[in-house]
Amino acid sequence: MYKLYGIPNCNSVKKATQWLQQNGISYTFHNYQKSGIDEQKLMDWSNQIGWPAIINRKGTTWKKNAIENEKQVSSEKGTLALLTKQTSMIKRPIIELSGKVLAVGFDEDLYLQVFL
Repeated sequence: MYKLYGIPNCNSVKKATQWLQQNGISYTFHNYQKSGIDEQKLMDWSNQIGWPAIINRKGTTWKKNAIENEKQVSSEKGTLALLTKQTSMIKRPIIELSGKVLAVGFDEDLYLQVFL
């Protein structure tokens, strides 16, 4: 089964969940706000898609401390440590199947290719 990682009030997550539901695709939802994320999961994603791809630089949490955040995300180790503490800085949604990342963010064209 697909697993969608995100936070429920995120617009991209809302678009993704709506799209998946409309297309009859079953998934489980991992809520960062309630369940957090462990560094090993972030490392797995980093190994698959690269650590810069999992940083949400467009969100308000990032923008509040952008200069300080840039210093912390200059390496994979610093990035993963920051993201385990500040899960709202993880790009979302991230959708995986059996541990393999299939999609990052919401892109309907990509979803059509990957899920249908």
